[in-house]
Amino acid sequence: MGTFNADKLALVKYSGRILGSLFLYPPSSGGNREIISFIASHNWICDWPERNKSIDRYASHLTSNLEYQGETRDTAYTRLFMGPGKLTVPPWGSVWLDKDCVNFGHSTCELRSWMDVKGIAYPRQDAEPEDHLGLLLLLGSWLADQDDETGLSELMSFHLLPWAFHYLHSLTLYADHPFYSSLSALTNETLRLWQTGNPVPVRNRKVYFSVRESRSNG
Repeated sequence: MGTFNADKLALVKYSGRILGSLFLYPPSSGGNREIISFIASHNWICDWPERNKSIDRYASHLTSNLEYQGETRDTAYTRLFMGPGKLTVPPWGSVWLDKDCVNFGHSTCELRSWMDVKGIAYPRQDAEPEDHLGLLLLLGSWLADQDDETGLSELMSFHLLPWAFHYLHSLTLYADHPFYSSLSALTNETLRLWQTGNPVPVRNRKVYFSVRESRSNG
């Protein structure tokens, strides 16, 4: 269909694989150890297929924040993505889009139905909901690698972008760890580049979850 140009598909394929892995897996996992070693190189962002000044700035922050001597990245990952207890900024779409702010809500069912129609098998055998931001970024990378421009456009407009910017903005503010604040800011700006050129409008959906309200009610 020719929705995205070659550079845009290359950006989604490349950035989705790196960013998705950093959100989905602990920093000490084998793949992320390699990615973090790569990020430690101060010119790593030069391989980003499409960039702007904001991306360069956030990438520089991400590299410099590898030297942070406070809470370890693995401890921060556990706190932000696993618990125990209620997560301050939940990484699942249905928590943001369902009026009851729960996992496996209506938007998750919609995503599952879409994946079934597309013939996309759920890649994980654990209980992780399919609408985890990291999984959706990795799925976008895979669709770009398959040159499935229609699928990529639908994923972005219907299942990812209606909530991702809200999540990433909140994580930037409330992560309380410079590595994950920088990662979320970089991902936010990168997704804005993903969005350019997509002919399918982002579905207008109400976002129910509020970090401030959740913290005040916690």
